Amino acid sequence: MNQVRYVLLVITVVALVGVSALALTVPNTFVSGEVISAAEMNQNFAAVNTAVSALESQLAALQAAQPVVAHAKVDLAVGVNTATMVDIVVVTIDAPAAGVVIVEYTAQAAFGGKTTFNGMAFQIDTDAGGPVINEEYYLVAYDTPPSSEYVYLPVAMQRAFEVAAGTHTFRAEATAIGDPLLSDRYMWNPSITATWYPAGSVDLSAAIGTSSAGGGNQR
Repeated sequence: MNQVRYVLLVITVVALVGVSALALTVPNTFVSGEVISAAEMNQNFAAVNTAVSALESQLAALQAAQPVVAHAKVDLAVGVNTATMVDIVVVTIDAPAAGVVIVEYTAQAAFGGKTTFNGMAFQIDTDAGGPVINEEYYLVAYDTPPSSEYVYLPVAMQRAFEVAAGTHTFRAEATAIGDPLLSDRYMWNPSITATWYPAGSVDLSAAIGTSSAGGGNQR
């Protein structure tokens, strides 16, 4: 047992949180000139060890209860000119325990090159290059663009995932709707934010579905 470590840690914890927060009862007290036995000292250090272990567990619980945020951004344009899903921006978050991750995506959708229908389907997913998820995707489009010059629309979406402890990756992705060879489409300055919340801090169980594989449930 590293006795010095425990003494220093107890002193630090007392200084930070106050004596009232420290559940420590020392079994032996000593007065000046008294002979101290190794057994009595070991009992005292064992009591300190127990109190420190309890405080470490409380600290870990407090840390796990705090939201965790991860953010990613791509500067300028990410092209969306294929008939399959392409990654726009990807974020990875470390969940310290089971909980819920709220993923938010924003960008500006740009369309150019034609005066007939021009669109993109976009979604938040966990699988690269997967299909359009009917229950999750949004469509952004111009039925009749005013000209072949670029036109722009702001886009945003949010999705919730139930997750286990560990590392999780979420991606905003998009695919061209309409003939990708006759026009140009891109997402401008796309940004994605993932926020983890511990289980029990948000009540999404009734709203979260099970429509996609690989990353837990979502809505």
